Amino acid sequence: MKGISMIIAMIPFLIIFGLSMATEANIIKVESSHNYWKSGENITVNLIIIPSQPIAGAQCNVVFNNSILDAIEVINGGLFDLWANDMVENFTVIDTENGTIKNIVAFSSTPINEGGVFATIIFQAKKEGAAFVELTDVVISDENGSKCEVDIINGSIIADFTPPAIQLIEFPPINIDYNSVYFSWNSTDNFSPWQNISFSYMLYGYDTGWHEWSNARNVSYNDLLTGSYTFMIRARDDAGNIAWLNYSFGISNNPPAKPQLISPENGSTNISLQPTLRVFVYDPDGDALDVEFYDENDNLIHAAYKVSNGSIVNASIPQQLLGHTTYYWYVIVSDGIYENRSDKWHFTTKNRNPVANSQNIEIKEDMPIAIILTASDEDGDTLSYSIAMPPSHGTITGNPPSITYTPDANYYGIDSFTFRVEDGFGGTDEGIINISINPLPDSPSKPSVQVSSYSVYVGETITFYVVATDDDGDKIRYGFDWNGDESVDQWSNFYNSGEKIEVKHSWNVVGKYYVRVKAKDEDGYESSWSDVLLISVEEKLQPSINHPPAKPYNPYPQNGATNVELNVTLSWQCFDGEGDAISYDVYLGTSSEMEKIASRIPSSSFPVSLEPETTYYWRIVAWDENGASNVSEIWQFTTKGINHPPYVTILSPLNGSTNVSISPELKVVAYDDDGDMLTVTFYDASTNTTIGIVNVAAGNVASIEWKNLENGKEYSWYVVVSDGNAMEKSSVLHFTTIEGKSGGKIAIWYYVIPVIAAIAIAFSYLYLRKGSKKKVLAVEEAKKCTICLGKFKEGANVVRCECGATFHKSCATRVKECPECGRRIG
Repeated sequence: MKGISMIIAMIPFLIIFGLSMATEANIIKVESSHNYWKSGENITVNLIIIPSQPIAGAQCNVVFNNSILDAIEVINGGLFDLWANDMVENFTVIDTENGTIKNIVAFSSTPINEGGVFATIIFQAKKEGAAFVELTDVVISDENGSKCEVDIINGSIIADFTPPAIQLIEFPPINIDYNSVYFSWNSTDNFSPWQNISFSYMLYGYDTGWHEWSNARNVSYNDLLTGSYTFMIRARDDAGNIAWLNYSFGISNNPPAKPQLISPENGSTNISLQPTLRVFVYDPDGDALDVEFYDENDNLIHAAYKVSNGSIVNASIPQQLLGHTTYYWYVIVSDGIYENRSDKWHFTTKNRNPVANSQNIEIKEDMPIAIILTASDEDGDTLSYSIAMPPSHGTITGNPPSITYTPDANYYGIDSFTFRVEDGFGGTDEGIINISINPLPDSPSKPSVQVSSYSVYVGETITFYVVATDDDGDKIRYGFDWNGDESVDQWSNFYNSGEKIEVKHSWNVVGKYYVRVKAKDEDGYESSWSDVLLISVEEKLQPSINHPPAKPYNPYPQNGATNVELNVTLSWQCFDGEGDAISYDVYLGTSSEMEKIASRIPSSSFPVSLEPETTYYWRIVAWDENGASNVSEIWQFTTKGINHPPYVTILSPLNGSTNVSISPELKVVAYDDDGDMLTVTFYDASTNTTIGIVNVAAGNVASIEWKNLENGKEYSWYVVVSDGNAMEKSSVLHFTTIEGKSGGKIAIWYYVIPVIAAIAIAFSYLYLRKGSKKKVLAVEEAKKCTICLGKFKEGANVVRCECGATFHKSCATRVKECPECGRRIG
């Protein structure tokens, strides 16, 4: 009944097979998972179709060798949707007695292009032998129901119940006194070629497990210990039948004697740094011996192989040892099967003296130098340093080996000192540090300065008297610091050493000035600064004349400032040279025509409240108590603007939408009154995880595809939009995805009974009466576009969806799908 119902559902697409044939052949072939099968196994045979064009169904019969095979079951291979045996009970007939399988049929509601398994047949072998499996009455139909051309590839199966036979070719005697053995083998089988037979083996008593299956036919074992062993081998043919064979043998031997020490004597001292190690070795069986020498860290020092029994073996140390160091060593002797180890012996090497490194150093007069005393020690000992003989014309400070040598003042010539190095084990050496001290020119003396007066009026000059000397007799010039910043403002000409000079200077600004002088000779050497002279410069004023205040300066906000706060305190600076009290008029406006907003205030600041994004101009008039005034420059600044937060309008899917695609496009319009660029972030409301991020200009649509949703399930989402200064979150919206669908066109075979066809034709007539799809578009007047939210102008082309949503015609053409219901528009 199930099969009949499905056939009826697809009957509108029924096409009876025609006589036309496809020009390119499809392939159907018999393929077993492997060719050889052993007793008791279910034999799996697949019928595989490789289409050369879209196909809608297939059928065939099978003939097989029933003297060897029994057919057990035919299983749907899954290549097509529908399996005839599911629709009609016992539709496929297995006849093992005659060696046939009839009516293997399957077809699909939708044509397929990909190849795969059409059907799977399960056989069991009755006896050994080679059996055929052949296809007959094969039909494959194309998407129009036409019979296609088919190439058939038949197959065969080999049933093998007998394991292979193993022949051991090379092997050791049952009893041996050596420890290396060799095995080789071969095998034959009644069906499998000898090259296909694989082996696994294990030497019981040596191997910890079976070796992997391979085609290897020999193996060697070396360094076996005394004892009993069994060599076990398995052989496997193509069908998986396994044969076994075991062979046992034994090894006997006596171990060598423990090595005996000859030299150096255990515990000896003052040994050479490259000693020769000597031992005596012996084996009771008279075997040749392998002798290996090791240090205390088990590193191999020397090895001698196949040494005659009863020999003295010498080992030379390959590298020079460290001095005054104790070394441990031992020997292992082996006869190839057993080994014996000596006691651990030790000796101590002699000490080597350190070597001090002498140095030749060159410095300048009166210049100290840091010196690192150095030495080497071949034994790697930690060295200590001391001064054995101090210098004659200088001093040494610091802790050796890091010291500082300072020559005596004004001394130049040759000096030296001797240092001693010790290794802590009685070894010592001395080194000499030779120092050449080169003469340098001397700097001039600190200048002596006198002045004609310590106070002066603005613009009037005073005289400075300066003198210094140079021990080298060089000429001198003088540098004057007139403002106390310790930098030279004026250099004089060169004068003879000790010659007193006169320099005149005046100041144009009232104040206290710290004056100092330094001297520089012809070689560029400078003296230290002279003692400081404090000079007072005063204004010479007419008592009867009043002077106005200074012009106001240093405004806040600074001239040209931007992003100024809307509530700000204007401030400025001003002073009166005569010490008069000052009051201020404040002028402010949005153009150069400013209004007075404060009059004769005593403070040099004034708070104001301002409008956003406005340029203001302002100035200050300063008044002294005698009525004299001074006007500032006109300053200007611009206040900061007010940021408007962004917002969004949801386009699709709207809240509560149903039958939404499982990969819906989430779509919003992002707005910002300031015209800022916007970042729109889409969120899964159930997990608060990000679906995606889109950057758009204000007023544009932001959309993103939400992929891989499930059919028939409710989902929730929201968006967050940000202009970089503020962000807004939408409400949470919900929608339900569309339920799962099935159906399509089907081809049915030429043998479907006429009664089913008649019922199907009636069903098709009822189906076609449902009518064609209605057109979505309709041109009429409406209030607002669902996409852009713009109002419709008079005479505009308006498109209306079946759900009632309205659109500009250009918007409907662009989006193609109604965001309200998902129907196609435009």
